[in-house]
Amino acid sequence: MKNIIYVCDGDVSVYESQVLSLLRYLNSLQDTHVILVQGYRSVDERHILEKKLSNGDDMDVVWVRSYPMYRIFSHFTVSNYYRAIKSIGIDDNTVLHVRSEYTGYLIFKVRNKLNIKFPLLIDIRGIVKEELEYKRNKIKGVRRFLCTLQKRFCDYYYETLFNSNADNILITSVSPIISNYLFSHYPLSPSLLFVNPNIVGSQFVFSKEKRRVVRNKYGINDNQILAICSTGGAGVWQQDFKVIPELIKAGLKVINLSKKDWGIKECITTTVPFTDMPDMLSAADVAVLWRDDTFMNNSASPSKFSEFATMGLFVIHNGSVSIANDYIRETGAGTIVQKVEDVKDVDFSLICEEKRLEWISAGRKRFGIENIGTSYTKMYNKLLNNKTKA
Repeated sequence: MKNIIYVCDGDVSVYESQVLSLLRYLNSLQDTHVILVQGYRSVDERHILEKKLSNGDDMDVVWVRSYPMYRIFSHFTVSNYYRAIKSIGIDDNTVLHVRSEYTGYLIFKVRNKLNIKFPLLIDIRGIVKEELEYKRNKIKGVRRFLCTLQKRFCDYYYETLFNSNADNILITSVSPIISNYLFSHYPLSPSLLFVNPNIVGSQFVFSKEKRRVVRNKYGINDNQILAICSTGGAGVWQQDFKVIPELIKAGLKVINLSKKDWGIKECITTTVPFTDMPDMLSAADVAVLWRDDTFMNNSASPSKFSEFATMGLFVIHNGSVSIANDYIRETGAGTIVQKVEDVKDVDFSLICEEKRLEWISAGRKRFGIENIGTSYTKMYNKLLNNKTKA
């Protein structure tokens, strides 16, 4: 029996789609026992997380009070995680799987404090030091000063973590660009670096019945092409709204899943809970992924793109995300458009039931939980085998 201690610090916008989808898959395996060590920074955040975890998840959870990502607070957070992990106990069949490099740094410190070289898998979702630099250049005043402090601390813990050459640590990232960045900036062996893009849970299954129900709800006929824009994270780098007027001009119906209503005539703006996303994507034919062309986006693996692909949607993309570019070129499940005004020239004639089924199959193979979950279990086994050999 493998014991997986999964460490996640705080709530994230993709908590249900990424963290819980993976943990549910692992928890379903007969030879795996999962313990979630969940950090929270306020009572309100803990309540939000408890609600997300209350939907039928039979999972052991250990709660840890954590603090913002500043060096002055890191000692307190490390101490809290130390007590939590010590209380759980570590045996020869235990792997710690940590989400994000900062949390990886905290657990690396716990590892040294316990003086137990337990197997450690660090899951990197983006290069935070690059994200902070991008953010710092966009703000002023006190916020810029605080961001600068975080950036300096980030530089420090990157150096500490990735220059450590510590035993029995593997690093997985969501894109080859991130792995290449780490390899080129730090003395890491390629054998330690793996890629697992953002996953899609087993609930994302195309349904003709749900397609009919959702379309009836919004007054969309069977023969009309429906496009979906989804910007639940509300990041400033997400620019889907720019494409909406062009889609409407091209004769498409558009649903904008966002808290932000851009006031675009004939566009339906609404929000739905994550549990309803498979239904909404079943109803759609086209999806939009339009982002700023930055390293942060080039190296990303957007959860929504994985969902679009697995649901067989034709994706209109501006070429800013490497994983999306590669997938669209390989499968034909979409098109890459450089300028917003060129959306009017997109050929939507490829969209049909036969192609959709083909794209669903391709998306499931690339991003489905079954495939990526198996990849993670192989990494756990590799870590445990390395420990045995040591």
